[in-house]
Amino acid sequence: MKKRAALRQFMYLLRRLPARAAAVSGAAALVLVIFSFAAPLPAAFAPLFTGGGGWFEEFIRLISGGRFRAVVGFTIAQAAGSTCIALLLGIPGAFLVARRNFPGKRLFSALS
Repeated sequence: MKKRAALRQFMYLLRRLPARAAAVSGAAALVLVIFSFAAPLPAAFAPLFTGGGGWFEEFIRLISGGRFRAVVGFTIAQAAGSTCIALLLGIPGAFLVARRNFPGKRLFSALS
């Protein structure tokens, strides 16, 4: 009878192994994210909050400069242009793939 109880306990633990492995993997991923991304952020922004408290004035000076405006303007224009190109190519392409039959359609659908 003890053998059967031990076997039942072993089988229970064996069934629970994937859940425990997923929990350990998730915890390891969380630690990796914290040490890769969250920990360097305070170090990167620490100089803004140290050294006399003039960080706000420095920030205003930075964003009011012409170079900053040029970079932000270019970024917004590039994002808008990329969006328009993607829409101009993607919508007709999706229509063709959905409505028409052509050689290689199955392969194309499987890859996309």
